[in-house]
Amino acid sequence: MTELTFLAFALSVGAPLWHVGIVLLAWAAPLPALGLVGALAVRSLRAGAGGGAEGRLLLELAGSLRAGLSLRAALAAAGADQVGSAAVRLAMAGRPLDEVAGAIEPASVELIAAVGLAGRVGGSIAGALEALAAEELADAEARKEVKAAAAPMVLQALIVGGLPAGAVLYRLSTGSLFAELRGADIRAAMTALGVVAVAVGFAWILALVRRAVA
Repeated sequence: MTELTFLAFALSVGAPLWHVGIVLLAWAAPLPALGLVGALAVRSLRAGAGGGAEGRLLLELAGSLRAGLSLRAALAAAGADQVGSAAVRLAMAGRPLDEVAGAIEPASVELIAAVGLAGRVGGSIAGALEALAAEELADAEARKEVKAAAAPMVLQALIVGGLPAGAVLYRLSTGSLFAELRGADIRAAMTALGVVAVAVGFAWILALVRRAVA
């Protein structure tokens, strides 16, 4: 009955289904759920470690300029998925580069600044784009190394914080925790305090993990 109440509440507030599924799995089988959360966190760290998309775009644009394309043609050739459909449309229409720069999406400070500068002073910016690309790719590599180093610590944090939370969920699923909390003695008060401490600690660990995988 408690599981159904939780499910109804979670769906009513718009919680993501996969979050609800993990909580329900943790309710029935805490250890497998903890393993799943750890695997998802490590996978997220590894997936986000690639990076460098902005640097590769800058290199692609610089290569197009080196090949003789105009900056507008290079931006149009990059495609809407990399610089945004509005920027491509404006570039193909021959609009001023300042206007094209303002429409670039997703917003890239370096690219927008370089395109805007080219519009104001003219000349080729291939060299500037290559320098910006090298800096961006170096930053992406550094972020990759940091995330790769963080993966074991994230998994360890989930285990350390997840085992007590798993024990609480298991006792909730068997009903033994409710029976203990119904008491009117010091044991019930200490149990309630312990449950709150475990919940706060695990929430804090999840917040740290989310920051690590962001």
